Amino acid sequence: EWTEVVLTPATVTLYDVDKYIIRPSTEQFRCSFVELVADGPQPPVWFVSHFWGEPVLDFVACLERHAQDRQLAPTAPYWVCAYANNQWDLGGALHADPAQTSFYKAMRVAERNGGGTVSVLDAQAVCFSRVWCVFEIVTSLRDVGPHYLYDVYTAHRHAHTHNPSSTSQPLTTGTAAGAAGAAGALAEASQQEHRAVGITDGMAAVDDNSAWAKTTREKHFPQALLDAALGTVLQAGQASYDSDRVHILNAIVGRPEAELDADPPLDHPHFQELNAILRGRFASTALGRAVEVGGEAQQRVFQLLPASQLRKLQVSLGNAPQFDNMDLLSLMAVLPPTLEQLEVTKAKQCTHLGERLAGLPRLRKLTLGGFKKLKELPPLPGSLEVLVLRWSTGLVSLPPAAALPASLQTLDLGDCSGLKHLPDWSGRMADHKLHIDNLPSHLQGWQDSGWKEFHCS
Repeated sequence: EWTEVVLTPATVTLYDVDKYIIRPSTEQFRCSFVELVADGPQPPVWFVSHFWGEPVLDFVACLERHAQDRQLAPTAPYWVCAYANNQWDLGGALHADPAQTSFYKAMRVAERNGGGTVSVLDAQAVCFSRVWCVFEIVTSLRDVGPHYLYDVYTAHRHAHTHNPSSTSQPLTTGTAAGAAGAAGALAEASQQEHRAVGITDGMAAVDDNSAWAKTTREKHFPQALLDAALGTVLQAGQASYDSDRVHILNAIVGRPEAELDADPPLDHPHFQELNAILRGRFASTALGRAVEVGGEAQQRVFQLLPASQLRKLQVSLGNAPQFDNMDLLSLMAVLPPTLEQLEVTKAKQCTHLGERLAGLPRLRKLTLGGFKKLKELPPLPGSLEVLVLRWSTGLVSLPPAAALPASLQTLDLGDCSGLKHLPDWSGRMADHKLHIDNLPSHLQGWQDSGWKEFHCS
């Protein structure tokens, strides 16, 4: 049914595209839009979760920014339900059991292709109140493999200072190194107009392994949307058809197919766990901004971290000069035990870290950059494989052999100019290969001390 409502490029939504483009163009063949226009299979690398009511131009801006941040190949397919599902036969895509739907199957394909889900968040955060989006978020965070990624992007015009050599900034762990390179990189920095901003699951390719770059990129995410996400209640999701809401909520709590029509238990522990996980994803991004403000904002974010089940956390404290030892110890105390990678940089005023790190049983990579006043390391977890200490110029000593994790494989000492000597690890590491990167020049003679089982660069 055609109406006289005037649409403009800025207001066209996917509801409009479906009504005026997708259905009319596919009516003859009764097929999906992708089947109409594609010249071959397009197995997805990324699954897109979103609300149909957002402007299509905003949607496109988000995926363009996502592809650039992740540095995806031009042919990397995104799966978007409106185009991928046959709108003339949705019975083939939908099912009483959500795990049998095309949505779930598309996410499984994206998992096999090494990708994940990107949630496109509209300006009113309606996405988090739609039960199908809730199902997609839950599946992404809980039901697919541990390496499945979950990113969130939103349309937001902003000027971003892009540094072509951002990782040569002091206190980062990127591929470039050295203060001389940093000065040149600053000169090359340029402002770019971006139409969208995203929160990525760990580092994006554009960050080049720099917590500073990630923090700088994500700081533009609108505070109002962060606040909305930090208070998300997934089980409050609604649907156009209440049967969808009932089926999905029951599937989330694990009810069998025979019980999917029952009233869903809205206070189920699964919802509490999933709310904590989703809020924790946003808390990890809000962390850098919260420590700049301190006070209640910082405390609110800290409270969300223990139950977040985060596997990766990066935070740069360069814009929080007031962040002191008590703040750092408070942060250490709330780190989730699920962490596998932790990067804390530019904590210039902090002198000690406490003993929390030793209690992180899954931590494999630890980066401590730019600790000017930290003289010695705290007890380290036995699971640690990579330890990066770049620009921690306050360090004067390293742990003795007995305190060094047996699993440690790589130690990066770039610009640790305060180190007086290296401990005798030869007996402890007699049958283990340890690669030491960026050994300070004043310790180069250590390579000739007879420790042939060690490798330095």
